[in-house]
Amino acid sequence: MPSNAKLIRLHANKGQVLILVFFLFLLAATFSSALYLMLQSDMQARTWERDGLSAFYIAQAGAEWAKSDLKSDWNNLTGHTITGNFNSGTYTVTVSDNPPNGRIIICSGRAGSSLRQIRTAVSRSGGPAPNPYIYTQDSWKEE
Repeated sequence: MPSNAKLIRLHANKGQVLILVFFLFLLAATFSSALYLMLQSDMQARTWERDGLSAFYIAQAGAEWAKSDLKSDWNNLTGHTITGNFNSGTYTVTVSDNPPNGRIIICSGRAGSSLRQIRTAVSRSGGPAPNPYIYTQDSWKEE
């Protein structure tokens, strides 16, 4: 039969192991929650990045559509605001005069919670046949 001193020592060691296991569990829980928070914020940042890039491409598509429409009818869009859908977002195009022979196209693209805007200046020179108009893109700027 073991003596009382040995039983007390074994019992004391069990308490130390219990405290050690508790602290190890606490450490593992802390690391797990920190990893979860890092992954969650990284996923949110990736979503914002994706939406921002999509909004930029949607704004670009709207500006290209406006440039194409201006080639077919130079006065068609001037002074109007047009909204359209493209893939998973929307664009808004505004065309205004830029004298003497130019137009300013401002196009906003929206995807998710992101909004991007493009401003481009286009002009034309030449005239009716036999000298057809030449269309020139003077500037392109993301705002």
